[in-house]
Amino acid sequence: GRDALRYVKQLLTTQQFLVMTRWEKVPNTDRYYAMIRVEYEKDKWGYLADLLMRQGYARVSGVQTPLPDNVPSIEAYLGELLAHGRYARQKKLGIWALVK
Repeated sequence: GRDALRYVKQLLTTQQFLVMTRWEKVPNTDRYYAMIRVEYEKDKWGYLADLLMRQGYARVSGVQTPLPDNVPSIEAYLGELLAHGRYARQKKLGIWALVK
């Protein structure tokens, strides 16, 4: 968790990012659901979820929501997230570095 927090802090303090929300509250909290796009390299943007999955800092779980226009479908996006997770596992990145 600490490594993931450092990774996200580094991204969001050094790179441009865009927060997209419909102002739907996360149950029993004061938080709202959102999707965050980050310019992870010059002129290259990706969703924070993709970047976290690819680094081995996240897993696929939780709420599904209609996606922005630039994502083909929930099924296609889920496939991309799972592919990022497989990559992280194969490369032993993030939490996968601890798996024997």
